[in-house]
Amino acid sequence: MLPGLHGHVTLAYLAAGELARATSAADEAGALAARARAPVPACHQAWSLATIALYGGDGERAHRLVAGAWGSLRRPGALRLEAIAGDLRALRARCALAAAAAHTGRTRARWLRDADAQARWLRASTLASGPAIAGAIAARQVVLAGRGNGREQASAASAALRRVGLVLESDALARWSTGQAPRPIDRMYVA
Repeated sequence: MLPGLHGHVTLAYLAAGELARATSAADEAGALAARARAPVPACHQAWSLATIALYGGDGERAHRLVAGAWGSLRRPGALRLEAIAGDLRALRARCALAAAAAHTGRTRARWLRDADAQARWLRASTLASGPAIAGAIAARQVVLAGRGNGREQASAASAALRRVGLVLESDALARWSTGQAPRPIDRMYVA
């Protein structure tokens, strides 16, 4: 029942503009997962809540949620599973980038360092999506670090994301790279 309440199904609720349903389902799943004390439901819970926070435009809260779950996921070994670690590291990087966008100076630099650490891990992983996601992170870092507009990197990363089947992220990055107005779902991928 848990995967039907939270985790990646959160995207379906948010894409349909059903923020209240996404939040309610994540809360219900959280109550069930707390009784289960298993790492995968905890992973789904952190993923859902951080994704909802990104959708709401709160990068710092999103980052606190995913980073706060790190220890409880590391202890039972969930972060040793590359697919779970990859998903969470990609999300953590997006959260850090969203938080960086709301700040300047040293605070922004701190958020960018965290996003960079996640991108390095993804790039070095054996995940087929790792390099593509790392490219998407790098494109946003270029802009937030003031080193250019990141459009060329974003276009290349968008194509790479599409090749590995990450269509929502690819589309969001493509809209961002061409200056199109973002859709609400884009906030989860490009703050």
